[in-house]
Amino acid sequence: MTGALPSADEVRRWAGDTWRCLAATAYEPTGLPADGIDERLDPTTRTPYTSPTNIAGYLWSALAASRLGLIAQDEARARCSRVLATLAGLARHQGSGMFYNWYDVATGERTRTWGRRGRILPAFLSSVDNAWLALALRIVAAGEPTLAGAATAILTPMRFDAFYDPGARPVGGLMRGGFWETPRRNRSVPGRDPSGAPIHLTRHHYALLNSETRLVTYVALAAGQVGAQAYAALEAPIRRYAGCELVASLGGSMFEALAVPAFVPEAAWAPELWGANHAGTVRAHRAFAAEVGAPVWGLSPCACPGAGSAGGYSEFGVPAIGLLGDSYRTTWRGQVVVTPHAAALALPYDAPAAMTNLSRLAELGCYGPGGFVDSIGVRTRRTAGRHLTLDQAFLMAGLVHRLTAGAGQEGLLHRLAREGGLGDAVRHAVVQRSRTVAIRVDPEAV
Repeated sequence: MTGALPSADEVRRWAGDTWRCLAATAYEPTGLPADGIDERLDPTTRTPYTSPTNIAGYLWSALAASRLGLIAQDEARARCSRVLATLAGLARHQGSGMFYNWYDVATGERTRTWGRRGRILPAFLSSVDNAWLALALRIVAAGEPTLAGAATAILTPMRFDAFYDPGARPVGGLMRGGFWETPRRNRSVPGRDPSGAPIHLTRHHYALLNSETRLVTYVALAAGQVGAQAYAALEAPIRRYAGCELVASLGGSMFEALAVPAFVPEAAWAPELWGANHAGTVRAHRAFAAEVGAPVWGLSPCACPGAGSAGGYSEFGVPAIGLLGDSYRTTWRGQVVVTPHAAALALPYDAPAAMTNLSRLAELGCYGPGGFVDSIGVRTRRTAGRHLTLDQAFLMAGLVHRLTAGAGQEGLLHRLAREGGLGDAVRHAVVQRSRTVAIRVDPEAV
């Protein structure tokens, strides 16, 4: 390293390579992105299944790629149009309008079996996966007027109050993780969808404020399907580390804290809460790397080094800022695992450190024709050997922010999400909640 920060041209190159990877995951004729692909971008290594979150990330990345001049607007429009046409024909739950967790990328059929042994996969509908898709549909509707009608037609039937349990808290309620169409022993409780038909809800709720699952509440607020009390009910336990008090996430990962603000400008709306917390999260990850002697930083769920196309995925985080301590891993097979998408999500909060970190990751070999490889073990420098579409899409979101946001200004994806409807109702809830949580930051801490 020379010490010089990567130039805008270098960041644009990273974004271009990241888009190349995402484009390589798309199947014909559906246009749907595979869940992953190997680092060589060999089409025969694409996984045969995809999820609503993968589809969402592909949509916002295509739109962003055109705005950055990486592809022509006509190409982005055609890619998004093809995906929307496929989405319009996918099987989904009629009473809630929600999409199932997994689909065959080549045919669009719901995935019914899993793995080499053909394990039966019960029909499950995830609240957070559907929230990411709803967000992407709003972004497409705002960013490509010719597709607004198609995107809105898919979005309108989606009822996030299907997941809402108003009795989960004395004041306000909480979102559940999702539901099945058939009962699951010891895992589900009976409920009803908005049409009154029976469903089988997860026993667990999403109760933490500092989790990517807060997006479920945001999109429900934007749709007018729940009130601000659903956000006010989220818990904000405090942890202290690296000179900061932080609202704890479940496992201390970067994704939990920083995925949602790639689209919702929480730090601008509530600087004393979210602004401090997001910056403190980055500081905590940097401090943890220094503590364990790692040359790079950024822990988040990702593919495991050395796993290759055979799989291997785990959740990684900084224990000191997680509610459950060491519930997420810090290591895999004896070495710390770092994922580049975590550094990209940190760009709005410490751009010099995050860009330097991304450059170091590339120098360590965590880079290929499709951009940053999903993870690296810092001791052996062995990578995951593949890309995950979800992680690449969030890496793209971080790079897009760096290339489109001026000092103190919203980025492209912030603007499109706001224009798509994640505006006043969400902002009001965020501001009100920030008045009830106090965190302290030591300005002298490094």
